[in-house]
Amino acid sequence: MDLEVRHLRCFLVLAEELNFTRAAVRLGIPQPALSTQIRRIERHLGTPLFERTTRTVVLTAAGRRMLPLARSVDQAMHNLEDGMRQPAEVQRLRFGTDDHPLTAQVDAVEAAFPGLTFEISTIDPPACFEAISNGALDLVFGYESPLLPMTVAGDVRVATVTDLPWWVALPANHRLAGAERISLRELAGDTWFARPVGTPLHHLTVAQCQRYGGFTPDIRYTTLRTEVMLELLQQNRAVGFASPTAERYGARLKGARLKGAQFEVVPLAEDISRRLLLAWRPATVSMAVAATMNRQLQHMYAEHIRDSPRFCKEVLAAPERYPQITPLLAAG
Repeated sequence: MDLEVRHLRCFLVLAEELNFTRAAVRLGIPQPALSTQIRRIERHLGTPLFERTTRTVVLTAAGRRMLPLARSVDQAMHNLEDGMRQPAEVQRLRFGTDDHPLTAQVDAVEAAFPGLTFEISTIDPPACFEAISNGALDLVFGYESPLLPMTVAGDVRVATVTDLPWWVALPANHRLAGAERISLRELAGDTWFARPVGTPLHHLTVAQCQRYGGFTPDIRYTTLRTEVMLELLQQNRAVGFASPTAERYGARLKGARLKGAQFEVVPLAEDISRRLLLAWRPATVSMAVAATMNRQLQHMYAEHIRDSPRFCKEVLAAPERYPQITPLLAAG
């Protein structure tokens, strides 16, 4: 067997995910097919590249040596593909994001590629991944979780922006405020807020409480507006799932309409997370454009994490969990 670019991409995606199921989804192939490809590569090279157990997948020393070499070959192929594109005076890309327009990031990418413009739509997963798979979008910023897995067509490429755990937002005078870490089960008797019924985040609120906490949450408040959620916390009316970077909202409340509002974002004992992803169609989006957008998103989250002291400390203490972001934080 001769090594081909498709083999290297199988290796690279698995090296990033360190999970056969997630890697297979990203590659758009069945998991057994990915396992077979990796075994063939290892037989061809005469050395194992991954150590596998029933719970973990890690790179071997040979795999770590191969990683930068495979990346350089893959980048060279992307450069070749991009270089052979017909130059266009103007290109408009259809970009789907989950809940905000990412205007600063879009501006930066447009500035880096004169003639490029974006048409932006707000669209949640899994609909955004369905849209890019059927050709309705060119570029998508979305997320996946074990309870909301991503599915994309085989010609769609995917890169990880970062992983983010789910924490819980509590009123400052909540009985569990100040805890280092709490179990989701301890919130079974609380009133909850969530996104509106029918949205992916409402589904995740219910499903995560059921799966990881063993209860169905008493959701009495549903809203899309962050300021409404902050008022609910201020008035000690409800708790809810939140990104750990929601810590930064506390600083913004000073001098605002919600002046004096207090809340905490507390880590959960259960390991509940989502993965933020950038997906693109290589037929319409060059690797250079995708890589630039991905860097812009990672810098945005690095800034959010810096403004969230408790989470920033956790990220720096566990760099292996956040390999995309920790170098940016360490660089200041």
